[in-house]
This record gives sequence, structure tokens and C-alpha cells, in this order.
Amino acid sequence: MSPDDNPARGILLMAASFVVFAGCDGVVKHLAASLPPFEIVWSRYLAFTLIMVAAIAHTGWRHGFRTTQPGLHVARAGLQVLTNVLVTLAYVSLPLADTVALGLTGPLFVTAMSVVLLGEVVGWRRWSAVFVGLLGTLIIVRPGTPAFEPASVLALSAAATGALGLVLTRRMNREGALTLLAWGAVVGLIVSTPFALADWRAP
Repeated sequence: MSPDDNPARGILLMAASFVVFAGCDGVVKHLAASLPPFEIVWSRYLAFTLIMVAAIAHTGWRHGFRTTQPGLHVARAGLQVLTNVLVTLAYVSLPLADTVALGLTGPLFVTAMSVVLLGEVVGWRRWSAVFVGLLGTLIIVRPGTPAFEPASVLALSAAATGALGLVLTRRMNREGALTLLAWGAVVGLIVSTPFALADWRAP
């Protein structure tokens, strides 16, 4: 374990982030009934970028965007955009509760990916929790039954791409939080803009 590791703090921050994401998901679900997915994603990144511009103004542009890993920043931001699009598409067909529940399978993917991509050691207790979580996912998705919703695959794909983005974030733990957020906001806005303009609908 690295001297900088603080598992208790990390767990609390992750739990808080999922609460915030769930609230945001409720708003996205409401908007998805009348607006194209990329327009919703673009509006989120526009607001995100404006907030980051205000934050970086206090620290300086060079400090905010200074990095030795621009490729990883772009890859991470691209995964976040893809995750947001997949989630928004899932909301069109799935109930909010099911989409959020499937989104919470993200930690299961993170656990598996951390072994392969980060070389972390996962004990039998955490693997047991992953197994139980997978059983819960099967109960929600109900594959092979008339109740199966193909859109469930979109929600699970979003959980997987989001998990990969989290693993990249962990791999970039030497980067400052402000730098990670600034790159994610600006790259996300740039990537989503042409897609939003191609299918724009007045709110």
C-alpha cells in the first residue's frame, strides 16, 4: 500500500460520489424524454467547463493543465463521455431505479480491472462480494426471460466504461485533482460539441 493511500477516505468519497451521480441521473432521466442524448451530455460538460474555468482562474492556466500524461487524460475523458452517452441512452428505455442499480455494478468492474490493469491484490472477501453483486445484477437484468430489456446492456456497458475511467484515474494518482477535472471538462466539451450540434433540438 502506498503511503498516500487512505482507504477510509476513498470509500467515503466514492459513496458520496454515487449519491451525487444518482441525483444527477434523475435530472438526466427527465431530460432524456425530450432532448437528444448528446445534447444532454454536452450541456453537462458546458456547465462542468464553466465551473473549472472559474476554479483554474485562481491557480493559473499553466498549473491547471500542466501534465506529463496528456494521452491518459484524453483517454480518460473520452471514456467519461462514452459513459455519459450510454447512460443517457439507457434512460430512454429503462426505469430510473433499474438504470441506477445497474450503474452501481461499476465497483464490480473496478475490482476485476484493478487486478489486471493495476496489479492490485484482491482477497477472497472482496471476490465473494463481487460474486454476490453479479448475482444481484442477473436478478435485475433477467437474461433469457421475457422481462429482459436490451437497454440493460447499455447500462452495464456504461458501468464498464465508467469503471475503466476510474481505473485510469487511479493510475494517474500523481496528477492533481484540479488537473484531472480540468482535462476531463475541456476534452469532454470538445468531443461532445460536434455530436450535439449534429442533432440539436431547442430545449
